[in-house]
Amino acid sequence: MMHYYYPISFGTKTKTLDLNEGANKIGEIKGYHDNLFKKIIDNIGNSSVMFFLKYQIKDGDNNIRFISKNGGTWKRKVYITYFENNGKEHEITMVDTKHFDGFGEKGVHFEYKDKDFMLSQNLFEQAELYMQDTLIADWKIQITSRQVVVNMYYDDFIEDKYLVIGLFHAWFY
Repeated sequence: MMHYYYPISFGTKTKTLDLNEGANKIGEIKGYHDNLFKKIIDNIGNSSVMFFLKYQIKDGDNNIRFISKNGGTWKRKVYITYFENNGKEHEITMVDTKHFDGFGEKGVHFEYKDKDFMLSQNLFEQAELYMQDTLIADWKIQITSRQVVVNMYYDDFIEDKYLVIGLFHAWFY
């Protein structure tokens, strides 16, 4: 099992967050807007719902590994661009599988490398990533330690850690 964490950003979703594995910084996560107009729109009214916010994850060598952008209202669709270690690019579309009820389970299905995946989270529980019926990783916000924790259980995905962390962050953060 591998254990990753990054701090919670209170008040702004565009602050750069250090991504860590143990005591080692392995990258960073940053929220950003394409332009000032989109930033202003996102900050009018309820700034907890950002329509134009994108997330980017860079590895320890400052290479962009993950980019997400919101593709629909209320996070019902997220477009992902992921770059593997070898530079191969993947496009993933995550579409909400649950009807909005405000409470209860949140979930999303998507495909990656011709396999079906599901992210899900029940109210007040950690989020989980499954490939078919196999638990790949879990994700939770620990308020007491002011950090987000990701545990990866499936060794075949250690190479894709930036993808796994990014998927959770883009959908649930």
